[in-house]
Amino acid sequence: MKALLFWLISLFTLIFWAYAGLDMFLTLTGNEIYLKDFPPQMIAWIQDFPLWRKALWGGTIVLGTAGGMLLILQRKLAPILLWLASLLMLLAFIGYDIMMAEGVKYYGQAGVIASGVMIALTMLLAWHASAAARRRRFKH
Repeated sequence: MKALLFWLISLFTLIFWAYAGLDMFLTLTGNEIYLKDFPPQMIAWIQDFPLWRKALWGGTIVLGTAGGMLLILQRKLAPILLWLASLLMLLAFIGYDIMMAEGVKYYGQAGVIASGVMIALTMLLAWHASAAARRRRFKH
């Protein structure tokens, strides 16, 4: 049962981060079908992020997706990449979006809560990877 749980959570980790990449692509390219339920001013604000903020967003996704793949392969680097992705996501959200760029105004209460839940989820997934690496003795 523990093995099945490991594989299910690990697969979810990879899917979560891969979907984050799709979300970024669809948001920045202005996909009307995907974005139809989001406030237009929030989408415009996100699309106008400075290049460094978009790069940080993309880098976070690359780290998370690589961490998810390495978790499935049971590599020791997986927890490090997943923790780094979580921390960068937190830093970008609080440090730039909320503190420097009026994020509360654009995200709205629901968006801030949803972002907080996603950040907490990434940390739980990183914790899963760390715990699994200790129990399963991941390879190099």
